[in-house]
Amino acid sequence: MTAWETCPRWTTYKKRQLTRGLIALGGAAAAGVGGAYWLLNVQDPTWKALVVGGLVGLGTIGIVVPFLIDPHPIKANERSRLVDEYNEQLREELGLPKARPTSLGATFSAGGWFSADGGGARFAGTF
Repeated sequence: MTAWETCPRWTTYKKRQLTRGLIALGGAAAAGVGGAYWLLNVQDPTWKALVVGGLVGLGTIGIVVPFLIDPHPIKANERSRLVDEYNEQLREELGLPKARPTSLGATFSAGGWFSADGGGARFAGTF
């Protein structure tokens, strides 16, 4: 057993992934049974429509819901903070200089001119 497997957050992640997979599998199975039932020659069209509609609807919900479940036990801002702290600690251990802050911004500018002979436009961007 590795250190990752003993970490409570790792096991939470694996449990959430398993839950998502089982819900999706159940949804796909329900939709498949509904589709198969549609192919059967059932005499009562009302019953057939109810069963097929219910199973396919349930299957669709089962396929969509796993995408709404976040498998990560910690939020993005906390992950980012933990990564920054780990990187800083690693830099200290290795004797590397502190990281310089980087700018993630972008600048854009546009300009134009007109004259009797024509005109033009200028676009510039830095990112």
